[in-house]
Amino acid sequence: MLIQTDKHSFLGRASVRFSLAVLGCMACCWLLVGSAKSGIARFLTDYGVRAELAAPAEMAEALNPDDPETHRARALLHEGAGDQIAAARKLEQAIALRPRDPFLWVELGLARDQAGETEQAIIAFQNATRLAPFYAQSRWQLGNLLLRLGRYDDAFAELRGAVASNPALFPNAIDLAYGVYGGDAAAVESAIRPDTLVAKLALARTYARRGNARDTLRVARSLERLSGEQRQTLVTDLLEAQQFSAAFEIWVSGLDAHHKVVGGQESIVDGGFETELRAGELPSFGWRIERALKGVKATWGKREARSGDRYLVLDWSGDPATWTPTVSQLILVAPGKSYRLNFWARAEELVTAGSPIVTINDAVKNELPLAQSTPLTQANGQWRQYSLQFETGANTQAVQLAVRREFCAVTPCPIFGQLWLDDFALHIR
Repeated sequence: MLIQTDKHSFLGRASVRFSLAVLGCMACCWLLVGSAKSGIARFLTDYGVRAELAAPAEMAEALNPDDPETHRARALLHEGAGDQIAAARKLEQAIALRPRDPFLWVELGLARDQAGETEQAIIAFQNATRLAPFYAQSRWQLGNLLLRLGRYDDAFAELRGAVASNPALFPNAIDLAYGVYGGDAAAVESAIRPDTLVAKLALARTYARRGNARDTLRVARSLERLSGEQRQTLVTDLLEAQQFSAAFEIWVSGLDAHHKVVGGQESIVDGGFETELRAGELPSFGWRIERALKGVKATWGKREARSGDRYLVLDWSGDPATWTPTVSQLILVAPGKSYRLNFWARAEELVTAGSPIVTINDAVKNELPLAQSTPLTQANGQWRQYSLQFETGANTQAVQLAVRREFCAVTPCPIFGQLWLDDFALHIR
């Protein structure tokens, strides 16, 4: 009896192990089949979207309908075909399978909005925001939709939330507010509520680019710490908007005690070249040197200065382009006035067919000079004073003083030697 019992026990255990093995094999086969279906469906999904073909995406959806990406792929293809309603329905199927995905909710909101389902689009964007409160895109899209509906208070509340998550959106938010409120600075600032240096700088730049010098200066004056690069962006924006006086104020406010400016409105900054020369890559004030111009080098001279400690030396050697400014300065002037420019020059063994000259051009309409000097090769080996007179137009706010070469009748037109310059002064006639 004992032997018989052990035999039955052994057979029972073997049967159990066999059954488990069979179930394990079936499970593995099921997993392999499922993985294969999922992999094939994803391949078809990617291929269909990349090739913009509906058939592969439809096959993927039929093969694996429980994968939200297959429905999303169908939605993308419907969007490409201009069928926003069908796209929205497919996105709803994807969300039913993955309801906590804020990105799907944003896509659904966009599809519903384009399909004209405005209220449903708002709900979709709100769901995305609820799932991901710090996701800027959902708040940004919701804010824009509410803005188009005229719900300005709600719209800018959402836009402020988007900007808080992504400060790079701030300039766009300012532009929206500027357009909605017709440039009313008080309304714009109430809507966007700039409370950081970056935000206020973006606001000042918006005012500057739109030619609003008064509000640019008001906001800029409230900024206690501006880097040189940030200050230069404001100066550049104002100059491009032809707000020369405001640009000059911003520029001067950034100079330290070692670069104190002598000059300003209707005068030349550092006419005696006593302070640092600046490269001319960006528009600004003070003397600007064109570093990219080959064949001429600008340095300071200290030997036999006309006055002060230094003067400018232009060392010519080669064939630099004619008429291109070598050294220049933007000067604030008043419209409808007569001026006289005096300066001193000295040529040192200067030989050329295209002589250096000094020109005055309107800073805006600069095709033809308002005045130009005689060739500066006349003062050979000694300082000589030059003078030229000009009148500003009815709308002239600034002029450009430039040292350049006359046009040459022949090419190439080399130039060799030195030109010394000093004591530039502007006088009202």
